[in-house]
Order: sequence, then C-alpha cells, then structure tokens
Amino acid sequence: MKDLSLPRKEYHSDMAAVPETGRFITGDEIAASLANGSGFEGGKARIYEFFQTPHTPKESADFLKKEYGIGGRTHAVSRESGSYEDHGSKGITLRKTGCADVQMNWSKVASRISELIRTNRYFTPDEQAAYDKAMEQDALRNAVYNDYNDVKAAHPDEIVLYQVGDFFELYGEDARAVADDLSLELTRRNLEGAGRVTMCGFPANELGEYVEKLREKHRIRTAWDEEKEEWYFSVVDVVAVLT
Repeated sequence: MKDLSLPRKEYHSDMAAVPETGRFITGDEIAASLANGSGFEGGKARIYEFFQTPHTPKESADFLKKEYGIGGRTHAVSRESGSYEDHGSKGITLRKTGCADVQMNWSKVASRISELIRTNRYFTPDEQAAYDKAMEQDALRNAVYNDYNDVKAAHPDEIVLYQVGDFFELYGEDARAVADDLSLELTRRNLEGAGRVTMCGFPANELGEYVEKLREKHRIRTAWDEEKEEWYFSVVDVVAVLT
C-alpha cells in the first residue's frame, strides 16, 4: 500500500491560558425546579392535569401565572443555600450564588413544563403512581355517586359511610358532621352532575378502627347489599351530631 503522508500544519494562538468557565444554572437544574410544582397543596397535580388536554400558549401561560401566584422559595436550585425561585406577574426567575439569573416568562415556563410532562420527567415514579391511583378513585367515585345518593335518600336522617373502591367515604353534611370525631381532613372533589362536593374518607381496611371511634358517641347501623355484596354503615343519631 502506498504510504500516504500529509504535510503538517501548525496553528498559533495569542491565548496565554484557557479561560475559566463561570458557574451557571444548568438545564437539569431548571427542569428539577419546575418539577417541584407551584408550591401550593395539590398544585403539581393540577398542573399535570391541565396539560393533559390541548390549550393555546396563552391559556397555558395564564393558567400557570394564576397557579403560581406571586411569591417564591429558598433552596430552589439543587437545594443549595443561597438559591432562590421568584415568581410573579412576568414569570419565574431562578437565582443561585455565583451564577447568572435565569429568567423565564410564563410562555417559556409553559413550554418547558409541557416538555417535562411529555417526556415523563415531571412526576417521580412514586408521584405518578399516586396520581394514577387518585384518578382511578375519582373515576370510581363518579361511577357510584348516584348509588350513594339512592342509599342516602333511603336514610335521610342518618350519616352514610359508603365504600368506594379501597375507601369508605362520606359526602356533604355527613362528612362535615363526623370529620372532627374521626380526625379526618375535609377536602372537595368535582363530581359529575354535582359540582364540587365536600368529602372525607378512610381506607377500607381500617374500617373497624373508625367504627369504634364512632361508637363512642353514636349508634351504628349496618346493612348488607346482597346484589353488590357490600356492607353499608350509617350513624343513626345524626341529630345529636349536628346540633
């Protein structure tokens, strides 16, 4: 084989030394900060749910602006001391000691969050599993709410504990009546045909514990639904609870 040789070329530079690269906030740090959500209870799930349906860029920006509000948090970038996230009317600013600020308007924030959700980087695996479980429970709740109303109509003066999947739940005035007795947190859920309904609940496998708590103040009625093979529980002396 013929020896191929190329002429050597020499290059020269007036650079005395390689310049140092300054610190900066990385793309991964920006993504991790946005994946923390708005900071409000349920905010991250609301954001995720919003981006499950199509919206215009303006609608997305307006939604995030309202969800985040005006405020901020410390240790926002890689949990470093001296880092901060500020959000207001114009968007989000990330600050970290020794780094240039990163400023994003709400349209840019919406674009980044949408991409995180699309690539399954917004929720952690545990958060995704919890969200999916909550959605399953919501779907089941919507499916059985009419049945609950039928049971409630048959027992209008009693508090009804209704089994929904892996939970026993109470709605409306029933929930407000016993939440304190059972140390349960009241929440609100959107139910088809009923709007936002106040409710509380507890795991079905802890039924015995909660029934005993109720027995301390109330008489308990149980009923077996042979068709659905489920127990219904109701508190009989509801008047004593409400007055």
